[in-house]
Amino acid sequence: MMLVGSEVHGITCNEAITYLLPCEPFLLGLGPIAPPPICCTNIKTIFSETKTVKVRRSICNCLKEAVIKAGIKHERASHLPQFCSTQFSFLIDPHFDCDS
Repeated sequence: MMLVGSEVHGITCNEAITYLLPCEPFLLGLGPIAPPPICCTNIKTIFSETKTVKVRRSICNCLKEAVIKAGIKHERASHLPQFCSTQFSFLIDPHFDCDS
């Protein structure tokens, strides 16, 4: 995955992308049909660290850009919350409006 250097208060873009690295085989469609447990743990960490609207928007845009640049299968990324049995305030989807 390509790292993006945008920094925010709390979790940074680079940290969020680093947390997603264990998810990469799943997100690229190279691995199993479900993400590994460490991926889900890290996803929950990302979203627990995005406590303010400003941080959520920044991380949303960061991950949206990373999904596009890394060639991630969009449907897998957008279904990550479902696979990880958690709810998020935004989707990891290149079509999601991070300002909403």
